[in-house]
Amino acid sequence: MADFYYLMSSLPMLKPNHPVPMSTERFMEVCGSHLTDKQTTELEAVSSVPSDAYAFDQDSAPGAWNIFETCLRNRIITARAGKNSEASRYMRSEKDFFSMIDRGVQEAFSRENPLEREKRLDAVRLQFLDDLEGKYRFDFNALCVYKLKLMIFEKENRWDHQHGLSNFDAVITAAATVNSDKN
Repeated sequence: MADFYYLMSSLPMLKPNHPVPMSTERFMEVCGSHLTDKQTTELEAVSSVPSDAYAFDQDSAPGAWNIFETCLRNRIITARAGKNSEASRYMRSEKDFFSMIDRGVQEAFSRENPLEREKRLDAVRLQFLDDLEGKYRFDFNALCVYKLKLMIFEKENRWDHQHGLSNFDAVITAAATVNSDKN
């Protein structure tokens, strides 16, 4: 326990809308000497995308995250598909229910701007991780929550408004070209 206390205390704070203080790779390097081989393997397996590749204990932070993120992704599939009956084939089995997801997805999909939509979905994710973090203090599960938050903030830091507008303009131009060729 003491080893994790000092490790967790030494990690930089993660703040929304701020540059990430370290990469996930650097985080893993910092943690490396404090973890057993089994813990290193498990921490490496922690991902923002739910996976069956590593069997996490459902009572652990990564296990809870996989359950939550699966539910969230299922609601996103449903929201994107609308009345498309094909969407159900992409859904994964759910092991729990989270009322915050339905409201968060509804709020996200009420936004026209895809970036704002993604920000709202990440806010739902971060709220879940904040709540989960309260269960784990200065232990291995807290490290897992930190890694998940770090991955979300890294993703957000890669968003480039100007690059996104350029990509959007290119898509619109290409669509206009295709439409003009048809006429």
